Amino acid sequence: MIPMSTSFVTYQFGRLETYYKRLFSPEELKPRPITLNWARGVNGFRSVMEDCLKSLKRPYLLMVLRSDVCSDTPFEPEMQENVKRNVEYIMNHPLAKRFVFATPEEAMSIMGYLNRKNREAEVEV
Repeated sequence: MIPMSTSFVTYQFGRLETYYKRLFSPEELKPRPITLNWARGVNGFRSVMEDCLKSLKRPYLLMVLRSDVCSDTPFEPEMQENVKRNVEYIMNHPLAKRFVFATPEEAMSIMGYLNRKNREAEVEV
């Protein structure tokens, strides 16, 4: 099992901070974990992605995407636009040449967590 890429997001309200603190309880305003979702709004996606790339010893990005987002009649059409923008961001990222789209097994091997020869020997037994 590979953990989903997540990051804790802290709300930044700027001039509206006092207003939001009156509307919401401190519990509701605590940093919360956000998954790296292809359909997430561009700013949120970028924030989580960059945090994952900077904070992990062996950085990886495992993203989620609901299948209906890519259908001809998506439930929320703006999500398709988010996916397009987020793919464009990834493909133009300074580290893009190092990115690999891989299956979970390939990813584990690339990251050094899975010795392929040992895995093949286990399957033969």
